[in-house]
Amino acid sequence: MSGTASPVAREVVQPVASSVVGDAAGGGTPPVPVTIAIFLGQSNADGWSLDPANSTALTIGYGYEYYHSSPVGVLLPLGRNRLGRTQGGPQSAFCQTWATGGGGPVICVDCACGGSSMTAAYKASLTGTTDLAGLSGGTWDQLDAANVYDNYYKTHIDNAIRDVVAAGFSVEHLVVYFSQGEQDSLGGSPQATYETSLRLFLDSLKADFPAIVVLVEALGTNSTASNSAASTLIRNGQIAVAAEPAYSGWVTIAANLAKDFSAAGKFADTLHYNQTGYNELGVAVATAGLSFVGSPSIVADVSFVDSVLADLPAITGWKRVQIDTAKSGSWNVQFYSDPTTPYAVTWFDGSGENSASADQSTTFTFGSTAVKRIVGYVSDTIGASGNMVGGSTCAATALGFPDSGIKINSVNFSTAGACAGNFVCAEADLLRLDASTARFIAFDGNGSRTNVLLSNAILLHLSGLTTLINNNGQPADISLLNTPNLGRFDAARSGMSVAQVNQVLIDLDTNGLSTSKQTNVSQFSVGLGIPNAAPTGAGATAKTSLQGKGWTVTTD
Repeated sequence: MSGTASPVAREVVQPVASSVVGDAAGGGTPPVPVTIAIFLGQSNADGWSLDPANSTALTIGYGYEYYHSSPVGVLLPLGRNRLGRTQGGPQSAFCQTWATGGGGPVICVDCACGGSSMTAAYKASLTGTTDLAGLSGGTWDQLDAANVYDNYYKTHIDNAIRDVVAAGFSVEHLVVYFSQGEQDSLGGSPQATYETSLRLFLDSLKADFPAIVVLVEALGTNSTASNSAASTLIRNGQIAVAAEPAYSGWVTIAANLAKDFSAAGKFADTLHYNQTGYNELGVAVATAGLSFVGSPSIVADVSFVDSVLADLPAITGWKRVQIDTAKSGSWNVQFYSDPTTPYAVTWFDGSGENSASADQSTTFTFGSTAVKRIVGYVSDTIGASGNMVGGSTCAATALGFPDSGIKINSVNFSTAGACAGNFVCAEADLLRLDASTARFIAFDGNGSRTNVLLSNAILLHLSGLTTLINNNGQPADISLLNTPNLGRFDAARSGMSVAQVNQVLIDLDTNGLSTSKQTNVSQFSVGLGIPNAAPTGAGATAKTSLQGKGWTVTTD
């Protein structure tokens, strides 16, 4: 529901750009007017749905996520998933409604702390302090010196405002999407106790950010309604504080829908809403918020998103994967990390058509044959279990790894359709793979030429490889002695000479591996104009030796 204070009764909140942070320095192009929305509270403020694909459709450029990074945070296009998250939340619905309603593009700043309380007596312990996005527990209570606001999120909000302005925006509105109270309800906090803590917190927030507006999503009950009485007390406390004269000019109950979500079946689990619930809340909070700040009429400038998509930045704690494709229609890539982290990467679609996805098997749909760059961010914490597979509709023209040390166990683009003609992966990119984890590299043009030139530098760096497939790749003089663990080597139709085929077989035999290994160095191909290159002399002898050790050897 809309705010309890009328526009006449409340104070006038000046635009942040003129009262707090100012316009971007340097003159020239006028800064783009935006709203910063701080999603603050517990996990329902961040979002925890299990069906993010059902998020409200978001116009590209209407919403961004601010991701904390060191020393400067970065802006990423908002998608149904945000970086490092597999769940959905209210962000897309909020941003679409806010921008369409005249509030301008929205930059979302995550300040949610799952399981946190407003009163220290009900949740004091905090975990995950080494990673701001991974904080859990703790309290917002100003009487607790270790509270998460003073120690973590106040600085985060300060940094976000700084970095947003530096990026070329003017911050017209600074709003809080406030969703909190589950932990206090579960802990049995009395209404009066909750109200006292909430007032102290709001006072600090206002003192630190004078132009702030707080849009409260009033607490609902859990999915079983077992905490109905306790949650009603917290919800009534939120409503009461928002109506007090000291707060009614800048705090409003923007949504009171969640109290009915249990009966409506809008939960993903006991405490978290499904995507339908988050969508409804996002729309309601934005609609009420627009009215509360005075029905702004900012035309949403979406031009900035093009520069973001064209150069998605390096981010501390993550490594980038770049896939270029000219595919029109359905496009697919898989990235999985068995067994504990099935969602290890977040993909951003550089065309702007599909935003972002953290699905294990990501499918985008493109509307043209223009070249598009899809960028995936792989967490540094993935360990040795990351596996990337180009799908049958991937049609990649290039694969790159811009950041050194990316931990991927397998890079498999051997599926039919994974590589387009003249596929390229440069030596410099392969040298950026973490040598301690890379074990499986496979490129196959499936009848069309790939331009992946293997080198001894690559083999020396990736000396732990157990599988190397580069069918249709250009020939090179390489020594497989540099990869002593190689149990499968395919270079069919790569254009190797007889001498090169011989050397491959000799090297594999010298390495001494045995039992259920295989190599395919057959060269003859009518379509590619590659002549027969059957092994001779020492190469033929090595072939026989390998077969005696249990190898499957395919040659011309």
